[in-house]
Amino acid sequence: MNMYKLIKIPIIGVIFFVISSFIQKYFILGIFTFSLVHYTVPIIMGLVSGFIVILLLKDRDSLNSRLTEENQILRKNKEEINALYDELESYSQEIDVLKAEAEKYLMKYKILLQSIQDLKKYRNLSEQDFILKMYQISKLIINGYDYSSVYIYEDSILKTLETEGYDIQGVNDFKLSTELVNKVFPKTNIYNTDKISLSNMMSDDKRESFFKSSRKSKEMLFLQINNEGQSIGGMFFEIRKSSNNKFSENDLGIILAFQKIVENYYEGVYYENILRNKMISIVEALSYMLEYHDPYTKGHSRNVAKYSKSIAKKLDLSLHEVDLVYLSGLLHDIGKTFIDIDLLNKTDKLTKRDFEKIKNHPISGADVIKNIKGLSMIENTIRHHHERIDGMGYPDGLKNDEIPLHSKIIAVADAYDAMVTNRPYRDKLTPKESMKELVDHSGSQFSEKIVDVFIGILNSELIDSENSN
Repeated sequence: MNMYKLIKIPIIGVIFFVISSFIQKYFILGIFTFSLVHYTVPIIMGLVSGFIVILLLKDRDSLNSRLTEENQILRKNKEEINALYDELESYSQEIDVLKAEAEKYLMKYKILLQSIQDLKKYRNLSEQDFILKMYQISKLIINGYDYSSVYIYEDSILKTLETEGYDIQGVNDFKLSTELVNKVFPKTNIYNTDKISLSNMMSDDKRESFFKSSRKSKEMLFLQINNEGQSIGGMFFEIRKSSNNKFSENDLGIILAFQKIVENYYEGVYYENILRNKMISIVEALSYMLEYHDPYTKGHSRNVAKYSKSIAKKLDLSLHEVDLVYLSGLLHDIGKTFIDIDLLNKTDKLTKRDFEKIKNHPISGADVIKNIKGLSMIENTIRHHHERIDGMGYPDGLKNDEIPLHSKIIAVADAYDAMVTNRPYRDKLTPKESMKELVDHSGSQFSEKIVDVFIGILNSELIDSENSN
């Protein structure tokens, strides 16, 4: 507070009290004598009041000053809080973006995990169908692309199987070689198509045609598919030049993981085929053992296996099931090794006791098979291959759908081969006579559907045989 206010306020206080005293004396009390002593008290009170006011004003100024400072601090704090809020809002938005990205990639990895679990389902697909299936899956895990294609190699020439955004026939007309594609795209990676292109290595006339059919892209994600160290195909995912999208390192990481899954599938198929071939070799050896036991059945098991395999394929069974049917055909009579050879080759009419012994061979065969690791799944097929549709077969009298499908197949193939070959107790029938027997007993002894399929196969073979002659 300045000096002017220090003087001004007490003087105003004195004046106020003096005037108040004057009014009181002259106008209210009617005292008209003037004495300085009469105004001493008002003067003192005015001075005291003034100083009290000064103190109060000083406190007020101090308080105002403090309030101003506090207000400035609050304003500053508010600005800082607003800045923090804006920052938190920005972080929240970033977190939302990261969360969305994380959910997107989590979904992609879920798709990858599911594709691993489903690999067994794809074992029955041809190589081309398998690669197409992988292409469909890859399109679910790669985002932001504009064009894509999947291809295989046939005779070292690229063959596009399916595409998005390209003329498939136009691309295939280029007849790009394995060597050329592998030179330009040596591995799975993200490629800048401004710096690298197949067209750079083409002849002038081919390059002009290539540019007419190709799309202008700025970036390409390339997946190479290998089998036993050799490139067998691949996939392209491209982003057009005008797009703001870009492939990320995460995209590359996901496609590399996908490549590993595909290659592990091929590796699994390779080793599975080795085991499968070894198992078939072992089973074929067992079937030869049966031929030594009963020379009259020489080649019978292999014929039944061959016929059964053809029927299974015609029924569109899976590759695994076709293998099981084939193995069942080879081993369907393995139980006969427990039957005396004289009984098997008996020319006289079988007694009831003889027939009961022979009827046991499916049970004996099933008992042998169930204890062989890797073959136990064909136990029931062997046990029931002499069951009949009408329930009059053996050993369990099963009928209709109670009989396993594989057993129904073996029953038809077994009966046909038995009819077209000589046996100790009768001469063979002609193929046409044997087919008529199958048809006549269709629906009672044999499955109508399987007989129809098998007759179709046999007729086709007969036509081919007649044409070749």
